Amino acid sequence: MKFPFQSFSLILCAMIAGFACNNSSVEKPQFTTHTVPEGTMYGDNVKPTSGSKTLAALEVNDPIVTQTYARQLASGLAGRPLTAKERSTLNSGGADALPDLIKSWLADPFFAKSFRTRIEIMIGTSGTRDGINFNLPGNLAEYIVKEKLPLIDILTADFCVDDKGKKIECDTGAPFSAGVIGTRGYLVAHNGRFNLGRANAMMGSFACSHYPMSEALQPRIPKEELIENFRIVSAEDAEGKNTGFGNGAACYICHGQFSAHSQFFVKFDDKGLYKAEATGIQSTKLEFGRADDGIFASHFIDPKRSADETGDMFGTKAPNLSEGMKVLTSNPVFMQCIVKQVITHAFNLDSESSNKITKDVMEKLANEVSGEKASVADVYQAVLTDPIIIKAFSEGVAKP
Repeated sequence: MKFPFQSFSLILCAMIAGFACNNSSVEKPQFTTHTVPEGTMYGDNVKPTSGSKTLAALEVNDPIVTQTYARQLASGLAGRPLTAKERSTLNSGGADALPDLIKSWLADPFFAKSFRTRIEIMIGTSGTRDGINFNLPGNLAEYIVKEKLPLIDILTADFCVDDKGKKIECDTGAPFSAGVIGTRGYLVAHNGRFNLGRANAMMGSFACSHYPMSEALQPRIPKEELIENFRIVSAEDAEGKNTGFGNGAACYICHGQFSAHSQFFVKFDDKGLYKAEATGIQSTKLEFGRADDGIFASHFIDPKRSADETGDMFGTKAPNLSEGMKVLTSNPVFMQCIVKQVITHAFNLDSESSNKITKDVMEKLANEVSGEKASVADVYQAVLTDPIIIKAFSEGVAKP
């Protein structure tokens, strides 16, 4: 039976969001959660949920449904179809066979490469160009999986990895590292005035947040600290301030938050190189949003503050990009976003479908993962063996 992706995305959306999508009327089901011994269903850094003893309580013992779910995951995680032995295991064990099978696929060397590809897609990096190795983010992602390092190292690793899989210093020349974000590949891929592209890609990929975002998550920088153009909140404020940049008369709504994150990048030039002497002051010769010497301008009006790379991540001051990434990964929104990325990756969802995964579901599944030591495999194991996801899949197969 061919797996109906469109149907699954609708069912998944309706079930985990609690509402119907695209005129599809699907009622949110009731189901029983599961409990298993530590170290079998989950890794050591994952908390099992409470409830019945086995996944069989989900009532997804139809062999077609179970094998379809397994076939989808084996393809994405291990890069191959089910083996005869795996099919036999599923036939005899049903849904209860899934946890151990998923664990084995996450240990397959292909998974490290698959996760690498997912990160490269998320942040738009790969290959080489103009002497810049855009493979460094992917190299790091693959290394983190192979070495079973904490998932948060994707943003907090203090090293990079070369094309031979060896640890090296990162290539920006900065006195600190910041995982995949602290690479020339990421920085150049997201060049842009006021460092908006760099900030936007970072928050979209790893916090699943876009500007303007909730002020409860990211408090705005006080208006008086910003250049005049970014203080605008009305048409009256906008009079006489046309720079050909942006649109509308609510600049502060977004830039009050952009300024908090873009300042982390104020000392990185348009080649991804760190320049300690950079001031972030708007050039008198270049377009709005550019400073001299390949630097992008700061949002801040005070010259001393403009040159200071201290940013604000979720209301916490951080002296540089490296420290900012530590704050980001310590916030629950990071793991919630990773949950969304796992579901999108494992089931090859398009952006429209993945964007229907609600914050409530992201929070629930993220709570299955405990501590900063959770590996990439730990997180995938927790998400892909959770009743919400398995039940949603079974409904998608049963109701094409």
